[in-house]
Amino acid sequence: RQYGSSQCAAHDAGLAPWCDTPVNEAPSWCSKRWCWVSPRDCNVAFEKSMYWQDVELYYSYQTCGDQNSFAMWYCESGNVTQLTAIGVADVVANYVY
Repeated sequence: RQYGSSQCAAHDAGLAPWCDTPVNEAPSWCSKRWCWVSPRDCNVAFEKSMYWQDVELYYSYQTCGDQNSFAMWYCESGNVTQLTAIGVADVVANYVY
């Protein structure tokens, strides 16, 4: 599985910790398409990854024809304070194959 690389896809759909609920209960961004991008080569909206803040890793929903509702949801839901080293390890474990 290529989480976010090489293609536009709803990479988070069905994955923990937030998108592994029934579709009608999951945050709207779970079903949106996105991919990792290079800020030097991307001419549409992109964001720096909130998970790996010490790494220059950027993602874009707009590149894939969707709007980024994740960033606002993440900040408004209080998940910023829940992002710990253990939390990041749990997230990565679900995405890296």
